Amino acid sequence: MEEWSQVSHLADHPCSQQERVFWYVLHQLHFWPEKTLREDSNLRNDLDLCVNFLESEDEYPFPYEYLGSRP
Repeated sequence: MEEWSQVSHLADHPCSQQERVFWYVLHQLHFWPEKTLREDSNLRNDLDLCVNFLESEDEYPFPYEYLGSRP
């Protein structure tokens, strides 16, 4: 994360949909304890949806409710 803050050339560019979902997933992985990540089925379903969106090369529905922002 420290290195990311040193990248200033992106500050003027809007985030893509993929980047917003990426930051959401990253925040969730850092925020929740490992036990919660393993056992909370709602959280796992949300993260699965986001990862499927990030991995998809086809038109995958954009998960609008899962938006993160750059640090």
